[in-house]
Amino acid sequence: MAVISAKTAILFRSCFLWSFGYMLVANPKKVTGHPLVVLIGQAMRLPELEIQKGDPLVGLLAICLITGGLSDIPLLAVEGSSYLTVNSVVVPIRLLIFFAVTGWCYLDYNPYLSNGLVFAYGFVEIVINFCIYVVVREEKNELVGQEVRKRHGE
Repeated sequence: MAVISAKTAILFRSCFLWSFGYMLVANPKKVTGHPLVVLIGQAMRLPELEIQKGDPLVGLLAICLITGGLSDIPLLAVEGSSYLTVNSVVVPIRLLIFFAVTGWCYLDYNPYLSNGLVFAYGFVEIVINFCIYVVVREEKNELVGQEVRKRHGE
């Protein structure tokens, strides 16, 4: 039995992305100066990101983050195991992408990706998506177990 359900974990990820997108628009300096971002960036010896006031790319990034958070919500409204099936495919792909992004950020100097904010975001996404993967897999195994018991009981 999991501590949280898959729907709760997916909703947590969505809320994280909404909050992150909003904070980027409302106060980008607060995001880049957040202790977690600074700590992870310094631990990995990555430069801090300097966001200039009024940078239009911050707005685009915020829209992408908020849209990414909204993309999971329709699946949560569906009853049954369809959201488990979709997320058992989508979450490993997300994990692969964020492992690649954080690895690239750390190993290769790219002026757009090699900074503490990108690495910290990728790291947090890896942790959240790994938790979602574990919970989704556990719920899927419980559903399969119930189906097997139901078939053997009949």
